[in-house]
Amino acid sequence: MILAENRRHAAGYAEIFRFDPVTADKTLLQMWGPTMRQSTGALDTADSQIVWCGDGVPVQRIRVGSGGQLGTEVSGDTRLHDVLGPGLVYDSRRDRFTGWGAGDTRALFHLSKGDWAWTTETPEAVATPPPINDHGVYGRFQYAPEYDVFILAVTVDGPVLMYEPVDWSP
Repeated sequence: MILAENRRHAAGYAEIFRFDPVTADKTLLQMWGPTMRQSTGALDTADSQIVWCGDGVPVQRIRVGSGGQLGTEVSGDTRLHDVLGPGLVYDSRRDRFTGWGAGDTRALFHLSKGDWAWTTETPEAVATPPPINDHGVYGRFQYAPEYDVFILAVTVDGPVLMYEPVDWSP
């Protein structure tokens, strides 16, 4: 199990740990300077890496096994980088990351692992979610691979929306 902690809030540092729930052993993998305090991350289960962005932080990556930070040059529509607490998940069916929270609230932002380029998908016939709240969306944006849908709850007491990707398949 991988844990991300941000105990050093004022300093802007975050720590990534490997945690074994059987032995309760917690091993520090990495600590570094780029803030994660209002960024959102996702675990890439295919390539064992954690990817995050948000609150002015461009896409960052860390290798889970070694804890080493990986360089990433990102292109395309990078508006999600500036969002406070965007939604970000790993889409295991398409082997890419998908985010929500910038610009048109119907838009999904896809990050390709092949060329690390952001593309935008804006469904035409869909309910329009309210804007992201002042505190971010974080984990209220999720991907359910068994149904191939994205689920969004902008606020804890608002509507829950579901997106089917353009190339959706049951």
